[in-house]
Amino acid sequence: MGTGLEASDFARIAENGFGDPQNSYAFSMHWFEDELYVGTVRNMLAMINFAPPPHPTRLDPWPVRAPRNLYELDLHAQVWRYRPADGRWERFYTSPTIARDDAEPGPRDIGYRHMTLFQGPRDPAPALYISSAASNSRGLGAHILRYRGADRPVTASRPVLGDREVSTLRTLRAFRDRLYMAPTGKGRAWNASGYPCVYETRDPLAGRWRAVSPPFFGDERNEALYCMA
Repeated sequence: MGTGLEASDFARIAENGFGDPQNSYAFSMHWFEDELYVGTVRNMLAMINFAPPPHPTRLDPWPVRAPRNLYELDLHAQVWRYRPADGRWERFYTSPTIARDDAEPGPRDIGYRHMTLFQGPRDPAPALYISSAASNSRGLGAHILRYRGADRPVTASRPVLGDREVSTLRTLRAFRDRLYMAPTGKGRAWNASGYPCVYETRDPLAGRWRAVSPPFFGDERNEALYCMA
């Protein structure tokens, strides 16, 4: 029986937020056509400071600069791509800026939360599907991007379930001929959906999702569905 992996078995291939410390987390990661894609969220601690959860209480002192206007910071989520053949990273995609009718311009996406490969009826080959976290004050709700290996990712479903208050999709899974997801956040509550349920679709581009689990799984103490496999 082996002893498992040790620290010496790993080599660092990216650091300091891909050279930009505003990239707080690697939110998602997936291989696609022999390249590694990584989705980020930016300035996370500043965003938490702007809309702190009731528990735990605020940090004192706060560990990062948190301006009065959060949008002084660059919150546009990014996707980075790694080519193992030459060890090179490139910033592959950045959230566009949008302007809602009732708000100032801002990032459409503030995080890319999950990635999976799926081949729907309109995909000639498996495509990379990416779920998002949206700005609740300036975005249009969480949606799903689709990338087929050419050009740039395009919106496959926006907003999910037709509800602009759905702010986060934390999990996205493919199984056989269907794609599954679960809304995780609502408004500023990134980790509580208010109506946790699993949804499925055969065709993400059609934007039609069907609930396949009972809400809350019959227990209203279940606030969100975090992951699926």
